[in-house]
Amino acid sequence: MIKKLFSDSLIYAIGPQLPKLVGIFLLPIITRYLTADDYAIWGLATAYVAALSGLRDLGFTQVLVNFFFRYTANEKRWKIVWRQLMGILSIWGIFYGIILAIVLYLTLHNKVGDNIWSLLFYIVIPAVFFDIISLYGQRFYQFSSKPIPIAISSICSGIISISVNYIAVVHWHVQYMSFFMALFAASLFNALYFFRPVILQQKLLPIFKIRIRRLMPHLKVGLPTIPHTYSAYLLNTSDRVILDIYKQPLHLIGQYNFAYNFGNYAELVGNAIGMAVSPFYTRSYSLRTEDGERQVKIFTFLLQAIFLLGTVLIAIWCREILNALSSNAELAATYPFVIIIIMSYTYRPMYWVPVSRLGFEEKTNHLWKISFIGGLINVVLNMILIPFWGIYAVVVSTFIGLMYIGFSGFYLKAFKKLNSQKYYPMAWLGLILISTVGVMWIRDFSVIGKLSITFGLALLSVFVLWKNRKWIYMLKEMEL
Repeated sequence: MIKKLFSDSLIYAIGPQLPKLVGIFLLPIITRYLTADDYAIWGLATAYVAALSGLRDLGFTQVLVNFFFRYTANEKRWKIVWRQLMGILSIWGIFYGIILAIVLYLTLHNKVGDNIWSLLFYIVIPAVFFDIISLYGQRFYQFSSKPIPIAISSICSGIISISVNYIAVVHWHVQYMSFFMALFAASLFNALYFFRPVILQQKLLPIFKIRIRRLMPHLKVGLPTIPHTYSAYLLNTSDRVILDIYKQPLHLIGQYNFAYNFGNYAELVGNAIGMAVSPFYTRSYSLRTEDGERQVKIFTFLLQAIFLLGTVLIAIWCREILNALSSNAELAATYPFVIIIIMSYTYRPMYWVPVSRLGFEEKTNHLWKISFIGGLINVVLNMILIPFWGIYAVVVSTFIGLMYIGFSGFYLKAFKKLNSQKYYPMAWLGLILISTVGVMWIRDFSVIGKLSITFGLALLSVFVLWKNRKWIYMLKEMEL
């Protein structure tokens, strides 16, 4: 099971990154033809799309998860529900597209002029017609523990996006429109790629006959997850807006953006592993046994220990890593920010426990108390502290918000009623805090000092694994 976990995580993580590596080498070329205004228009458009994107699936992704695993042996049952939801989402997509078009028109028309109609076409058409097929294809392969088709889709769509962007910028000279053309091309490819498995093979054709009494239970499960999905928006985007509102110097905002790129990579790895382990959590909970819950606990502790060790080792060497990656001394000097941001993403394995359990038990009306409130905490702290601490306020606020998201779920009454295992969330939180303070203390040690600490941590890890080898052997026998 452990071998499959890491292989699946590697596939999920590396697939989307290969095109990005190619894109980095193209930057010196395409940036000759683009201005800051072009990037601003692209950034504003994607920000508004992100603000509305949580409404697109009505939170039905959780319903897809539940019915797939509850009725795995009864293929006809889960397929009917999936088809019904596809019909609902197809009809809702028309209204969603109208809302999206109105918002984009009102906010961007004065910036792009007559190009607004082309821009709306490239954004709204994929949102209405392409995204559903891509969603169904990705979720089907994910729930079936088949990551390779998803990785192929990510790689190919990424390459298509980069190619269209390059051609449109360098040869067609359409500047910011190149971004939207690339988005359209990638979305179209994904829809065509997943059309065969979704429509032709699995025959997941939408059912448009909707009965209110059947719809309401799905909405009760799905809609409460929408605030949950907006936590990422509040945590990852709102800080830049608030920095701009408070008129922070542009170069400081740029430094923060550069530093947060490493947080995005940490989140990417966390999401990749989350996609890989999601079937294990759901199958374990579906057993409805003490052994199933104990498996989740042991597995979570192992993952949390790996996450903590990995982030600590990266954080220790942040100064050297940034000096190697950046020839810009101003950007390389952001390594203290990077340390805190990377350590803030250590929470992921503990976060999966209450979220996956509440989702499986259809207690999704409690999820907003975890993620949405965590995002609000980040926003409020930013508004209070930025005038005093500047960029450091944003970094610390992000850390606090993510720690709340990672551990608050264990204290929800709804989760306590379902849970029978002791996860010691405060002990893990304390360990993360101590580790973060420790790494910040040794961040400027000499290379010899850091090598000694790294070697010591490696020995400690081997000792802990040896002491807990019986649990490792048990995990190896589990099915993912």
